[in-house]
Amino acid sequence: MKIELIELLGGKENIIKSEKKDELLHVFIKDAGLVNSLKIKEMITIESVQMKRNRVIISFNTKKSEEKNMSKNYSELADKIITLVGGKENVNYFTHCVTRLRFTIKNKSLVSDEEIKTINEVIGVNWSGNQLQVIVGPFVSEVYDAICRSYDFKKEDMIEEVNDAKKKSGVKEKFLDFTATISACLYPMINVFVAAGLLKVLLILLLYTPLITETSSTYLVLSFAADAAFYFMPIYVGAAAAKRFNSNIYIAMFLCAMLISPTFITYVTSGTELSLFGLPVYAGSYASTLFPSIMAVFVMSHVERFIEKHSPAIIKDISVPFLTILVMIPLTLCVLAPLGSVLGTYLSDFIMWLYDKTGIVAIVLFAFLYPIMVITGMHAAIVPVVFGLYATLGYEPFLWLCIVISNTNQGVATLVVSLKSKNRELKTNAMSSTVTAIVAGVTEPALFGVNLKLRTPLIAAMIGNAAGAIVLALTKVIAYQIVMGGVFFTVTGFVGENSMNVIFMIASVVVGAVVTAIITWITYNEKNEI
Repeated sequence: MKIELIELLGGKENIIKSEKKDELLHVFIKDAGLVNSLKIKEMITIESVQMKRNRVIISFNTKKSEEKNMSKNYSELADKIITLVGGKENVNYFTHCVTRLRFTIKNKSLVSDEEIKTINEVIGVNWSGNQLQVIVGPFVSEVYDAICRSYDFKKEDMIEEVNDAKKKSGVKEKFLDFTATISACLYPMINVFVAAGLLKVLLILLLYTPLITETSSTYLVLSFAADAAFYFMPIYVGAAAAKRFNSNIYIAMFLCAMLISPTFITYVTSGTELSLFGLPVYAGSYASTLFPSIMAVFVMSHVERFIEKHSPAIIKDISVPFLTILVMIPLTLCVLAPLGSVLGTYLSDFIMWLYDKTGIVAIVLFAFLYPIMVITGMHAAIVPVVFGLYATLGYEPFLWLCIVISNTNQGVATLVVSLKSKNRELKTNAMSSTVTAIVAGVTEPALFGVNLKLRTPLIAAMIGNAAGAIVLALTKVIAYQIVMGGVFFTVTGFVGENSMNVIFMIASVVVGAVVTAIITWITYNEKNEI
């Protein structure tokens, strides 16, 4: 029994014995007058209390206890974190991803990041430019809700920004801001791409059965339904970019929908030359593209704010959308969209050039360094490249499998730590991190909570990444679909025309995992425990 309950029962000397029967606790006491039954009922864990002469019968409500304790813990955690980031007034923007609370900070000197690391529920802390990332693992949504509720943050909405005179504007900070912007424009669509990718995989698997053929109506319908997710990417990106740049989502979607208008596409495919106010319109295909929408909406956000500022209040509802679109149509079709298309094409071409010219070296180096990219936050720039390659080539040549191998190896490293460690707390954290990394593909708990702190498991995982990448490079594995999640889900994205492709994919992952496990087992020892 808890000390608090013992005291309310009149102290240890007032208790003769206690026993549990049918989920009820029966406590036999000497003096019933010393028992404070009202206070006992107020305890979180207690459902009811009955007094029968020299016996107190107590029933517990475990569910109620857990819910209240969790709510209380999240509120307490929210208070600790907000205090240590310098208070709400030190936060420009607050959001979260799968495992991290993301604070855009005004004054970094007010943040006690080392103290934040000491909070039990916090796995790690990372800086990305002026963005403070507090890693709390799979309960991030609950903690985020608690902070928004307690401190009146608007969920997913930008807080009024105040320029910080001390804000750094170096190359590193600008690059990190750029990658954060690209990630913010793509991340909201991930679930759509997951669903479409799995639908594509299902179609491929069904072709091996007598249920459908490539000419059957069912196949054709499901195929164009899955393609729609990628074809209309410019509109999704436009909406996310508008939210990022604090502009009108619907005007942005209108602008981006123009790029994939059926009429415009007909003109392009037929070779019809177009011009607007004497300016030539680039005859390009913008379906499944990323950068044209981001560049167009970025400029649109400034145009919209300028027009709104200088429009009379009485006609703003008409003048702002009309004039914004009028200005942005030529800018987008004649300048911004072509530049974005060229940027995406050259980026894909550069990656493929590295793939063709350097071969195994570039692939192994990328896989080896990928955990470091995650630690520094630079991995956010990779996902747009992956989708860009997929949109351009119809497949992804090597980046995605390197990421899958790396995610798996982080989980393998923590699994070995859990098996070898004698520290109960470390064993528990390591095992839960293993499940999160391998099953869900979320590596922050494993990377920041265990491997980075112990060092040797991180190094082992990086070497395992390189070993798996060697197999990948030699066998030319490609991803037919981009399927998110842990390795058990992502493997379906490698099922395609070449039946050996998925076998080689599995071989790449297994080799990386085995190398990681062996090196971690040899190099990790108890003196490294935290």
